[in-house]
Amino acid sequence: MAKPRQKVIDSLNNQIMEGIFRPGQRLPTLAELMVEFDVSRGTVNSALDELIERGMIERRHGFGCFIKENPELENRTKKRIAFIAPGARQQSSYTHILEGLEQQAYKSNCEITFFNHCNNPEKAEEIVSSVASSNYAGIGVIPVIGDGRDKINHRLLDILEEYNSNFVTVDCPIFSGTVLRGSFIGSDNYNPVRKMARKLIADGRKTFASIRVCQASGSSAQRVTGLLDELKASGLEVREELHQVIEDVPIRLQGRSNIRRMIGAAKLPDVVFCTHDIIAANVISELGDAGFNVPEDIAVCGFDDSEIAEIMQLTSVHQDFFAMGVELWKMLSENFPLGGRTIRQKFLPCDVVFRRSTGCAGKAVEEKIS
Repeated sequence: MAKPRQKVIDSLNNQIMEGIFRPGQRLPTLAELMVEFDVSRGTVNSALDELIERGMIERRHGFGCFIKENPELENRTKKRIAFIAPGARQQSSYTHILEGLEQQAYKSNCEITFFNHCNNPEKAEEIVSSVASSNYAGIGVIPVIGDGRDKINHRLLDILEEYNSNFVTVDCPIFSGTVLRGSFIGSDNYNPVRKMARKLIADGRKTFASIRVCQASGSSAQRVTGLLDELKASGLEVREELHQVIEDVPIRLQGRSNIRRMIGAAKLPDVVFCTHDIIAANVISELGDAGFNVPEDIAVCGFDDSEIAEIMQLTSVHQDFFAMGVELWKMLSENFPLGGRTIRQKFLPCDVVFRRSTGCAGKAVEEKIS
C-alpha cells in the first residue's frame, strides 16, 4: 500500500499527465489537498516539493502552486476527442463528418478516436460507458438508428450526463416528447423538404406518397412532417395509406414492399418521397421491374444527396457533413473549460438538388435551391 506522501504525488502526477490540470492552471490550495487526501500539511508540502523537482509544477509565493509550461508535457497531455457512430469509418457521411472534425482538431493538437457501435444497442452502451468514464475532453455520438431504439438512446445520454461528459449528439436528434435532449448538431430536415414539395406542386404534381425508415421522432419524422405540412398548406389531400413506414429488413430491401403495395392500388401517386436515397433507389428499381418509367409515370425523390443520387439522377437534399464536423468541433471545444454543462443545438441549412427523377432538370443538369 502506497504511503500517504506517495499517494499524493501519484495522484497529482496522473492528473497532470492526463491533462486534468493544464499548463498555467493553479492546483488546489494546501488546505483543499489536505482534506482531499486526508493527510497533514507537511505531507502535502513534501509531495509538492517532489513535483517541483520533477519540473511539473512551480510555486508562486503568495498565490500557490501552478502547472508549469512544458512543451514535452503538453504533447503528452493533448486532448482526446471520441467520435462514436453506427457504421464503418469509410461510410460516406461519417467520413465527411470526421474530416471536418479532424481538420479542426489537428489545428489544436487534439487526437480523434473513432468507435463503431455497429448499430448494436449492447455494444453502443458498452462503448459509451467506457468512453464516458475515460479521460476524453469531448465526445461526438451518432445514436443507434431504427425503430424501437428510443430506450437505448436515452440510456446512452443518461450515461453521458451521469459522468458530466462534454458531449454532442450528431445527425440524429434524440427527443423526450417534444424536447430535444442535450447538445446537438445536424441538418435542417424540415424546410428543404417543404421547398422540394413546393416546387413539385408548382410543376403540377398533386398526389404525394412517402416512405420512411421509422415511426419515432427524429430525422425521418422531421422530413415527412415537412412534406405533410407543405401539402396541407397547399390545400392538397393527405392520404394516410400513401405514407408508409418500412419493415425492419436489410437495406437492399427497404421500401420495396411499400412501393409494391402502392403499385397494387387503383392509382399511383404522382410523387414518392423517400427519407433516404437508398430507399429511393430501391423504389426506382421496383418501379422499373413493374414496367413504370421515372419520372414520366411517377416522380421519385430522396434525401442525403449520396453518390447513388448522382448516379441515378435522383432529386435529393444535400447535407454538408463536412460543415457538420467543423461545427461539432466548435461546440465541443467551446465547452472544454466548462465541463460540458452548456447545451447548444444547431441545425445546418441544406440545398435541394433537382435532377431527372422528378423531371425538373435535364439529364446532365442539376438545379439547386437553398
